Parts: sequence; C-alpha cells; structure tokens
Amino acid sequence: MLERNWSFDDPDVNPCEERWYGVQCSNNRIIGLTLVGSNLIGTIPESLSHLTMLMHLDLRDNLLIGRVPTTLCQIKSLVRVDLEGNSITCFTHCLEHAAIFVKVHPSTPVCNNIPSPSSLSGPSKDVSSSSALVMTSSYSNNISPEERQALQDLYDSTD
Repeated sequence: MLERNWSFDDPDVNPCEERWYGVQCSNNRIIGLTLVGSNLIGTIPESLSHLTMLMHLDLRDNLLIGRVPTTLCQIKSLVRVDLEGNSITCFTHCLEHAAIFVKVHPSTPVCNNIPSPSSLSGPSKDVSSSSALVMTSSYSNNISPEERQALQDLYDSTD
C-alpha cells in the first residue's frame, strides 16, 4: 500500500523536500517515481505527462489495467518505464524507441487503434479523470500545480 506520508492538504508542501515515499527528486524536480506493489488500481493517469523531468517510472506489481497513455511520450527525459506485474492491455508505440527501456509482460502488444482509457468500461476506477482540486498559493512549492495533480491522481488510485 502507498505510504500515507503523501499529503495534499497544504498546497505549499513540497514532495521533494518532504521526501515523499517513492518520489525521487533532483533540484526540487521530480525525476523518478518508484511505487512497486503500492496497490495502485485503475488506469495510468494521463496527467503523469506533467512530470516533465521524469526519468524513470516504476509501477511494477500493482493492479493497473488498460493501455499506457500516449501522453507519456511527451516526457522527453523519460528513459525507463517498468509496468511488469500489472494487467496492461498495450503500450504506446512511441515508447518503443531506443532511448526508453520499457518492461511489460512479454505478450503485451503495442497499441494500434485501441480506445483511450476514458472510453473503456468496467468496475475499475479511471484515475486519469480524477476530479481532485489543486489549490495554488502565492508561495512557490517548487513543483508546478500540474506536477502536484499528477501525484494526487496516483495517490487517489490507492486503497
């Protein structure tokens, strides 16, 4: 289960300074998420693309379903994605290029005209459309509201 030291009550709390579980930072920018076996449920949030300095994403051994969002291709710094041990339907073709190491189950295909997660039906929670609010303040917390929302979307997908 995701450690509950992630708190979104105070918009000025900096996940990098507070050393939130699974969040790796450099110069107050989120460069890695390692949330192995954290009971993440649902689809991978498209909002992760707001973590523009993310280099590695390790979401192994969770309960993630559906396709890997194409928005991850917008993260130019991304070099490693590990989604093994989930029920990923397919991964986006842009993650195939040599600069990114993608680890999924060997039978997971590249997506070809598969519907987006928002059009999939079923009992699972689609965290990519989370309606959680991000509060802003005049004080800089060194991460953008979009980065904060991406973390909150992941947090909201845990038990």
